[in-house]
Amino acid sequence: MELTRAQLWVELNDIAHPHDRPLPAEWQPYYWALFQLARRLAPRRIVEIGVRAGYSAFTMLRACPEARLLGIEGDLDERRENTHGGRRGMVQHAVKILHGSAAQILIVNSHDIRALPICDLVYVDGDHTGEGCLADLRLATAASPRVLVDDYCSIDSVREACRAFLVDNAAWRADFVENSLTGFLLLTRDEYAVSHVESMAAEPDIHQCCERKAI
Repeated sequence: MELTRAQLWVELNDIAHPHDRPLPAEWQPYYWALFQLARRLAPRRIVEIGVRAGYSAFTMLRACPEARLLGIEGDLDERRENTHGGRRGMVQHAVKILHGSAAQILIVNSHDIRALPICDLVYVDGDHTGEGCLADLRLATAASPRVLVDDYCSIDSVREACRAFLVDNAAWRADFVENSLTGFLLLTRDEYAVSHVESMAAEPDIHQCCERKAI
C-alpha cells in the first residue's frame, strides 16, 4: 500500500525534534510535494546540502526506499549564520531519526568541500546567501544531472543565485515546483551521461565521498 499524505504527516510529527513540535500545518504540503517529486524522479543516490533535523532526508528516503543518501550539514547557528532555521546541534536529531536507514551524515561546511560524489539528485537547502547558494549550486551541478533547490520563492538571494547560475549555464533548464510554502526549483542538465548511472554501483567510504578543499 502506498504511503498517503496523511500517513506521511503522522510519521513526520512522530519523528519531529521537540523544538519543532507540533509541526506547523503549513509544512504538510511542502513535505508531500517533496515526497511526490522524489518518488517521480526515483533517484538511487541522493546528496542533501543542509540537513537540519533530517525531515527532508526522511521524506526522500520514504519516497525512495532503495535510495542511499549522503547529508552534508555545517551545524551552524541561525543567530550567527544565514541558515534559515538551522540551530547548532539539530543535526544530531537527524542522525537519530535516520539511524538504520541508508543515510549517512557528514558534518562539514559545504564550502569546505571541493567535490561531491556522483549522484542522481542533489537537494540544496544550505547557505541562503546569494554567494553561498551559488557556490552550492556549482558544487551540486558538478555531481548530478538533477538539482532541487529549496526556498526559490521565499528567499530573494536564493532566487537570484539560481538565476545567475542559469545565465552562465545554458545546458541547464529550470522547472518550478509548487510546494505551497517556499517553492522548489528543479534544475536539470539537458544530457544525462550514462557514466553517471554506471558509477553509482560502488559504495564509497563516506569520508572519501567528498573531496575537501586544501586548507
